[in-house]
Amino acid sequence: MLSFDINKYSQRLIAHIQRLTPNVEVGLILCVTTLIVAIPAVIIYRLYFHPLAEVPGRKIHAITGFLTQWKSHIIGTWLREAAQLHRQYGPIVRIGPNHIAVDGSIGWPQVYGHQPGKAEFSKYPNFIFPGDGMSLIGAQKDDHRRQRRRPG
Repeated sequence: MLSFDINKYSQRLIAHIQRLTPNVEVGLILCVTTLIVAIPAVIIYRLYFHPLAEVPGRKIHAITGFLTQWKSHIIGTWLREAAQLHRQYGPIVRIGPNHIAVDGSIGWPQVYGHQPGKAEFSKYPNFIFPGDGMSLIGAQKDDHRRQRRRPG
């Protein structure tokens, strides 16, 4: 038969918790203090000292990219919002702490166009092309050149 003495185990548990309490309190104070200091420091850095701080856009987009991702992936209204931001702030808009949106009216040839004597702009590595990857758009430089020059 199993005998279970609840008083014995409850006293041991209480003694163990009392030994841990100062450590837990110090750890909790340290975590809260770190958050109280770190979060405003990151916000101030992203708004005023970040390399993209001078790019126009909403301050909330400079602080966090969550709103952009939410409107893009969950709500699905990001394209309308991006067009409105471009109308309000111009052709280059900051849409995240480390991201900008460039209107197609400027920058397209400079970013994606062929420039003699310079290396080609590489394909986006995370984009997945279905099939065997032999599409003209998804092909790497040599395959792309071969497909372009193929007769017929």
